[in-house]
Amino acid sequence: MLIIFSKVRAQDSTKHGTLYKMFIASNPVDSVQDLSKIFVVPVFGHTPEGGYEFGGAGFKNFYLSDNKNYRASYITTKLSATTKKAVNFIMYGELWNHQNKDLLTFDIRRQDYPFYYYGIGNNTSVNNKVQLNEKLSHVNVEIAHAIIPHYYVGANILLEEQLFYSRDSSNFSHFHIPTNQHVGRYLSLGVTQTYDNRDNIQYTTKGIYAYVRGSVMPGIRAFKNYFGAQYNVNFKAFLPIHPKLVVGYNFVYNQFTSKNVPFYLLPQLGNDEIMRGYYEGRFRGKQLSAQQLELRYRFIPRIAVTSFASVGETTANIWTRGNLRSSYGGGVRYFFDVKQGSTVRLDYAITQKVNGEKRSTGIYILLGEAF
Repeated sequence: MLIIFSKVRAQDSTKHGTLYKMFIASNPVDSVQDLSKIFVVPVFGHTPEGGYEFGGAGFKNFYLSDNKNYRASYITTKLSATTKKAVNFIMYGELWNHQNKDLLTFDIRRQDYPFYYYGIGNNTSVNNKVQLNEKLSHVNVEIAHAIIPHYYVGANILLEEQLFYSRDSSNFSHFHIPTNQHVGRYLSLGVTQTYDNRDNIQYTTKGIYAYVRGSVMPGIRAFKNYFGAQYNVNFKAFLPIHPKLVVGYNFVYNQFTSKNVPFYLLPQLGNDEIMRGYYEGRFRGKQLSAQQLELRYRFIPRIAVTSFASVGETTANIWTRGNLRSSYGGGVRYFFDVKQGSTVRLDYAITQKVNGEKRSTGIYILLGEAF
């Protein structure tokens, strides 16, 4: 669970001061003045495996063009540590140039963090989980160019190294830890196609986003731990059914084509973006399919409420209705940047009942929307 509290310094906290304009006033302040600010919040959270987490996060909207009618770029950064000696650094963002013709996205991570590994498949038991630690170095960069309005073609490169260890050496002899998969180092090269006519990239109220990526992992030189191919699909659609009410739909598909895929590369069901309520990595498989529906009601410019439901499944080869997992929940949104749609979201999700196990739940307090 991640909990984020907002904290901003301002010289004047009166009705006409900076604090009021940034966090209370319904109408945004001048765009140039507003975008000159970095929103900084402390981070506090707790997980059983990681302990208490302390740190900070920063978010900034800005323009690479003088024309403020085009899309704003943004960067998000987080740095934290836990009472159980885990560390976490994340930086990601999107950079849009003039007329939205070119896009650069990036995701950089450096983490040393524990997690629960449950095994492979869609029917793993919670009783078989084992706690491992992961040292992760991750760099993912993608560039795309619009060849016609709203249609982008691009290229993607991903470099990643993962080292798995345990402070309890007996864990590595556990029956379901895959053999020779304690270290993973790989390079992924991909091509992408995207159709994107959303009205806002941070809090969308209308439009479609359709993304397809095909990647090859050549398994060369230092990155020889895996050779194979992967396909990713991410589809989002938003329809306003009332000036303040929007319905959003999201479909995600992820598939590896080779026969033997290391457990650390397998698509994972459950996170703070889709299949909320499930522990990330609770189910893993060569193929993942998930979809969710979300209602968003923004009853005042600064506040919105949501409800959502999702279904999904992981599998090695054959899809079966009996293996579908589901979750549902609701949440609240606070808009700290009204014009750009930048939000802090609070979500609560609960999963379906699995035989022999309790329902799992998740509380998410994060920057940005789930999709």
